[in-house]
Amino acid sequence: MTRISKRVRNSGVETAFFVARDAAELERYLDLDVSRFDIGDINIPTPDSIKGAAKLAIDSNKTGYTPPGGIIELKEAIAEHINRTREVDYTHLNVSVQPGGKPVIGKFLQSVIDPGDAVLYPVPGYPIYESQIRLNGGRAIPYHVERGPMGFYIDVGEIKFLLENKRGIKVLILNDHHNPTGARLDKDQMEWLAQISNDHDTLVLSDEAYFDINYSSGRPRSIARYDGMKDRTVILDTDSKRRCMTGWRSGRAIGPHDIIEAITRLNVNDESCSPTMIQYAALEAVSGGEEDAKRILKELKTRRDITYRSIRKIDGVDLELPSTTFYLYPDVTEAFRDSGYRNLEEFREAALYGNCVSFCTMEHFGDMPNYEDPEQRFYIRISYSGINQEGIPEGARRLNKFITGDDKLPIRRRSA
Repeated sequence: MTRISKRVRNSGVETAFFVARDAAELERYLDLDVSRFDIGDINIPTPDSIKGAAKLAIDSNKTGYTPPGGIIELKEAIAEHINRTREVDYTHLNVSVQPGGKPVIGKFLQSVIDPGDAVLYPVPGYPIYESQIRLNGGRAIPYHVERGPMGFYIDVGEIKFLLENKRGIKVLILNDHHNPTGARLDKDQMEWLAQISNDHDTLVLSDEAYFDINYSSGRPRSIARYDGMKDRTVILDTDSKRRCMTGWRSGRAIGPHDIIEAITRLNVNDESCSPTMIQYAALEAVSGGEEDAKRILKELKTRRDITYRSIRKIDGVDLELPSTTFYLYPDVTEAFRDSGYRNLEEFREAALYGNCVSFCTMEHFGDMPNYEDPEQRFYIRISYSGINQEGIPEGARRLNKFITGDDKLPIRRRSA
């Protein structure tokens, strides 16, 4: 008899980390140069001011416990930042500091759903949504992010249909500025979705991890700003993307006081509080100058443009130019069908081990293709946040060599 509980056995994982592990093993053990388009990490250094704030906190012996929901200065700064950028009106009582953005997903669901409650989540999408729904006893009901003539879009019509026809739906998980496609809602779609959520008394977890990764002139919007939504929406916010702090694990939940109090109660049970010195680094990240954020966004936009120009030249690959996130989501249907591989995992592994180019596929985002369906489209995700500008064209060249079936590239050692 297994000693591991059924609910944990049934939980999912973020398989993009396994893709990154495979690439890292080639780099470490064989000293190979791998073009890393895989995990959504950022190789831009954390700004010095943020690192300095953490060092200062340590040197000042700010290394003990804090209140479970976070230090008051940080919570006040977060409320001010969210109010300014989302056009809402929160106080520190609406904020709970978390060790990263990911804990917000699980703690929010623990706080609001009972076994059997249904939760809508996007497919393709961040795989931890479905995992946490199931782990917390919920029923996971997918809605889809589709590709249309104008690019990828969140199917608001499907959300409306599901709310009207499926019983017991309590929560909608929304990831505008969407991972992996870059899809975003326009003003009319956001207003309509807010109205639908109000009509059906639906709670919303608004995952805004990529809120600030926006390359267009239009200002990003949060669903929390619309009529009736502030009291039914919890915002997931994080410093990981806008401040290049992925490994710092600096995030927060912002929303109605009763739900935030429940999330903070889980802090007491899980980790007592977020690391003290990280909270002081987050205070600098949230309240410090915006020049670093602008510099980071400019660098990511340049990488996006180089990646798009390089990948779109490859025969058998079709892609959109998204205005958000740091991913491209190319359609590789023609290339995959011509390759002779049985599935996308074989396709991915062959590219990695044969041509030293690493990427994720649609399967890593819960979008499991029907390989027998002749109408099925196949996608991969290209992340350009972890690869320098000069490395992008070489990575695209390797991908092109793999797809066109030309001779294998010469293996290049990292130490060469």
